[in-house]
Amino acid sequence: MFDQNHTALDRVLKQHVADGWVSYAALKAAPQPLDAYLDTLAAVPEAEFKTWPEKTRLAFLINLYNAATLKLVVDRYPLSLIHI
Repeated sequence: MFDQNHTALDRVLKQHVADGWVSYAALKAAPQPLDAYLDTLAAVPEAEFKTWPEKTRLAFLINLYNAATLKLVVDRYPLSLIHI
């Protein structure tokens, strides 16, 4: 069952964010926890997702967006802008 507390992402953020700033260099050097978290999100079946309350689904999607954005930056780091 999926950890709806998003503990894995919380650990990544606590390790790589200080005073509102992300250490992308450190995250790039050790991307495995972020990648593993994204893998757990990808493994959630759509049928299970649809059974969750709306607030739980919204939290999931917001955390997915934030983690995917971190991944986007880390994969292209160093960079000056994000082009989507």
